[in-house]
This record gives sequence, C-alpha cells and structure tokens, in this order.
Amino acid sequence: MSKESMETIARMTDSKIKVREVVDQFILVCYDLPHTEDGDKARQHFLLQAASIGAVQQTESVYFLPDSPEAGQLARNLAKTAGGEVIVWFHAEPSDKAQMTKMYDAKLEPLMKEIVQRLDAMDAFKFTGRQGLLLKMIPKTDRLMQNAEAAITRRGSQTLAIWLQALQARYAQVVR
Repeated sequence: MSKESMETIARMTDSKIKVREVVDQFILVCYDLPHTEDGDKARQHFLLQAASIGAVQQTESVYFLPDSPEAGQLARNLAKTAGGEVIVWFHAEPSDKAQMTKMYDAKLEPLMKEIVQRLDAMDAFKFTGRQGLLLKMIPKTDRLMQNAEAAITRRGSQTLAIWLQALQARYAQVVR
C-alpha cells in the first residue's frame, strides 16, 4: 500500500495515523556558492535545514542527504543563488552503507543530547516554580523534537527511535 493510499484511508475513517516513509536512498549534493550576502544566507539556511533532515557532510560543501522531497527542495533553493553552482546525484550510494548509517546516526546524537539538556533545564524550572522560563523553552524544544522525529523516522534507526520515544514521554510530563 502506498503512503498516499494509507493517508486517504486514515482521513476517510477519521483515524489518527501518522504515515512516514523510511528513506533508504541518498542524494549527494555538492555546491559552490559565492561569499555574498545572498550566498552566505543560502548556505546558512541549507546547513540548518540539512541538519534537521539528517544530512551527513562528506567534505566541505558536499553532503549526503536522505532522498526526500525536503532534500530536493533544499538543493533547488541553493541553486537559486546568483553566481552559485549546485550538482545533485540521485540514488547516490556511499561506498560503505553500514558506515554511512553509523555516521548518520552519530550526526543525530548531538541533537538528541541537546534535547536531553533542555528537558533537564525545563524539569528544574518546573520543580523550582519558574514557569515563565519553562514556557520560554517550549517552542524551540518542540522544533528540536519535530526535527529529530522527522530525521530518525526517515532512516528507520531503531535505537534512536527508542531514545526519541523516551524523550517524547518525558517532554509530555514536563510540559503537563
């Protein structure tokens, strides 16, 4: 069954099913952007967004990204930069896929650790009655949790998915 079919059935039956595709293909994005205001802005946007979908840097300006609509959009956005050049290889295969998966998971670990640190701080604020500080942390923590969920789901890492579920449960308790 396709993702679209499952989503249609979920809507028709008023079910709350989250449909996610596990991405097992990569694209390779290489870019050369000028150091102008537009080039620097495009580069910064790419780096922030690429990290949120689980990009793995190979060398400077060369990234493996899970082959997804988001990755394609990031490459198109880079290509709009005047004076820049972007090359994308679809169905790129790393020389060692197992090593690539390890690198991918390792790149997500700092994000997961940042969430843990934020939850620790939020927990402390809740315990000491500093609700204002707790409330200020919620928007960014929400965004980090969503980015982690999207990246982990795309690659299907069971270990990171279990870690994320534990963090989601803790987060629900903290903001309750």
